[in-house]
Amino acid sequence: MSGERINHHGTIGYFGGNGSRTGRELFSISREADGTSILRAQCVMDDDALVRDCLLCLAPDNAPREAFVRTIESGRTLGSGHYRFGAARILADIEPAHGEPERIVRDGVCRFFGTHSLVNDGWIVRALAGERRAEITVHANSLAANGGGVPGLHQTRAVVEEHGMQLRKVAAGEFDCRFVTVTYGDYPPIEMWLCDRLDVLAFMRWDYLDGHYELLSLTES
Repeated sequence: MSGERINHHGTIGYFGGNGSRTGRELFSISREADGTSILRAQCVMDDDALVRDCLLCLAPDNAPREAFVRTIESGRTLGSGHYRFGAARILADIEPAHGEPERIVRDGVCRFFGTHSLVNDGWIVRALAGERRAEITVHANSLAANGGGVPGLHQTRAVVEEHGMQLRKVAAGEFDCRFVTVTYGDYPPIEMWLCDRLDVLAFMRWDYLDGHYELLSLTES
């Protein structure tokens, strides 16, 4: 893709079990001419009074290279985390709003880093690296279901499975999608339909949270 830059902007709606709107996510995804992918997202959860701002950069081979997460709850800043990923090391600088800054250094390779933005959740499919099923180590800023709290550096395991292509109609339009499930431990599987281009999340359903998430708009510039 040398010489070409692709940029998308979109909105994902968060909906409760009764269909009521519970939040939204504004995002942009750029694919630079050198193959680098950059994701920016603002996640607003009305019921939890939580706002999370996220940035994630992937190298051309889809390996995480840098991330930033900042959380605000009930109008008060909780803190931020700046993450950098090398060939065999993860470095996190945590800045809580109250308390001392912390630097965390861990050895190991990061195949997927979760900022808890939903559009980022869809990018877990890139960690499959052409496989149909894989169990991978997931690093994230939080292990809470809503991604809340002061950002930290956490680790868990996930089983990721791709189940083929499906046509999915959502508010933003009709898309050819990869149907993917992600299972964390004993939780029910997360079901995701990802637009074939750039792996943008079109629809997500997770019974644990009794809700769904739908792509409301998507534009290219």
